[in-house]
Amino acid sequence: MKNDFATKADLRKTADGLHQDIAAVRMDLSKDIAAVRTDLSKEIAAVRTDLSKEIAAVRTDLGNEIAAVRTDLGNEIAAVRTDLGNEIAAVRTDLGNEIAATKTELREEMAVFKTSLQKDIERVAVQVVQVSNDLNDFKVEIRQEFTEFKQETRERFDGVMNAIDGLAGLITNEQTEGAAVGHALRRHDHMLEDHEARIGMLEQKRK
Repeated sequence: MKNDFATKADLRKTADGLHQDIAAVRMDLSKDIAAVRTDLSKEIAAVRTDLSKEIAAVRTDLGNEIAAVRTDLGNEIAAVRTDLGNEIAAVRTDLGNEIAATKTELREEMAVFKTSLQKDIERVAVQVVQVSNDLNDFKVEIRQEFTEFKQETRERFDGVMNAIDGLAGLITNEQTEGAAVGHALRRHDHMLEDHEARIGMLEQKRK
């Protein structure tokens, strides 16, 4: 009859076998892990290389783009400067022409004004001379009129006085003599008023 119970030797043998299997599994796993590490290292290295190349390519592209942008901006700035310079030059030219035209117009207007003013001055001078001549003529006429008036008045006064003297011997009444003298003086005042009216008419004609 077979013995169903394992002996210690059998258990030890089984344990040794398990240890060997575990050691083999460990060895296999170590080899697999080492292989995985190697593969991963290679893949990582390859990725790093690819990324480095891509980064370098990106840097190159960005550098080229930046250089192109700088060139374009430089060209645009130069074009803007040229346009602004041309516009400023055109504005200066236009302003210079306008200033020159304005100066010419002002000179012409000043010349016309001077000519007109000179004519006005000459016209006024002629009028002043005419007025002066008229005044001189008026003075001469007034003097002649006054001289004639004085002469006429003196003659009439002398006549009146002679008449009074002639009548004085005939008039004995003092009241009658006074009335005659008063009448003669009133006639003399009337003559003076008439002469003043004539002088006023002459002054109105001269105005």
